[in-house]
Amino acid sequence: MVELLVGDSYQKILAANKLLLEETTTVEKIESVKQLLKNINPKIDKTLDLLTKSFSNLEKIHNLEIIELTAENLPQETEEQKKRKKRLLLFIRTWN
Repeated sequence: MVELLVGDSYQKILAANKLLLEETTTVEKIESVKQLLKNINPKIDKTLDLLTKSFSNLEKIHNLEIIELTAENLPQETEEQKKRKKRLLLFIRTWN
């Protein structure tokens, strides 16, 4: 049983590696890798969460979605801040 789990994890890692070695990378591809490698190792999970957020931020910068990116990073320590951030993001995303 343990050998099967190790083999399964190994196959998932190989599949993720193949995706990441392609010439281009997209948010969708990163999400696929994240799903493939989920729960293999907590450090991998944390790293992939950080990678997903960073890649998403880069994509927003590339698409000149600076206002939305800024609004997403507003503090939300109090209930009022959470509500304000939610309303602001809804407004920005439905503006077009």
